[in-house]
Amino acid sequence: MQELETPAVLATVDPSGNPNAAYMILVKIDNPEIVLISDGAMHKTRQNILSGSRGSVVFLTKDFKAYQIKGSIKYHTSGPLFEHKIDPHYPRFGVVELVVDEVYEGAEKLL
Repeated sequence: MQELETPAVLATVDPSGNPNAAYMILVKIDNPEIVLISDGAMHKTRQNILSGSRGSVVFLTKDFKAYQIKGSIKYHTSGPLFEHKIDPHYPRFGVVELVVDEVYEGAEKLL
């Protein structure tokens, strides 16, 4: 499992279509199909996710390559993904599982 070097931005939308973007510091790429994000205090984002929002994560690599990952979102408050501690030093309400549908490096679609 790889933890990102820099903060990422998770974007969601509310039921009215209003976007919300928030910095996330506890993000791990679990495998090429799943991104895990710890929910320590993302109130608007959590509401959007629980309302059915899809999501997009944007981040830079150490060498400043920009990536965007888009997909559907599952929210876990129990079970194996919740029990898997991204970082035990931070409080957590739940774990966001972004199921990867599309991946971009800059403007180039990779998946």
